[in-house]
Amino acid sequence: MCGAYCSPMNEQQIEKLRRGIDALVREFKIADAVPLRDGGPSLNPSDVQTLIYVGEHDGCIARDVAKVLGVPPTSVSTIVDRLVRRNYMSRRRTEENRRVVVLSLTDDGRDVLGQILDEQRRHCAAMLATLTPKERDQFVAQIATIANGVNRSRSGDTYAENHN
Repeated sequence: MCGAYCSPMNEQQIEKLRRGIDALVREFKIADAVPLRDGGPSLNPSDVQTLIYVGEHDGCIARDVAKVLGVPPTSVSTIVDRLVRRNYMSRRRTEENRRVVVLSLTDDGRDVLGQILDEQRRHCAAMLATLTPKERDQFVAQIATIANGVNRSRSGDTYAENHN
């Protein structure tokens, strides 16, 4: 896998990046389930990503979510079932085509998504606080470049196009 800036990478750079990502995941518990303020059961990372996507793409369909998450549609069905049972998401058939089921967040789902995004923003602020303003701009631009490259190869959906 070689992007637009294909230059040799050395094992030291790769290991340093791996360790840095590992430290961030541990520090911010990124891979862990997300506890909620209401004391209800935690949300796993797939639930969180689904809430974020549907929150940003109200009226999307499960196939869209599957494409973005990189999982089979049957997995999304299971995730959506779980979120519907918790009253975070709703399904409805469209009038134009009764076979099409669109997804939306409920009021509870929007509240939970707000909690999640607040926590993510706190994590981001903590990371950026360690950098100078110039370093922050560079870091954010580099993360967007990396996200674009990784996402483009999987879905055609790019970070910069959809998260400005």
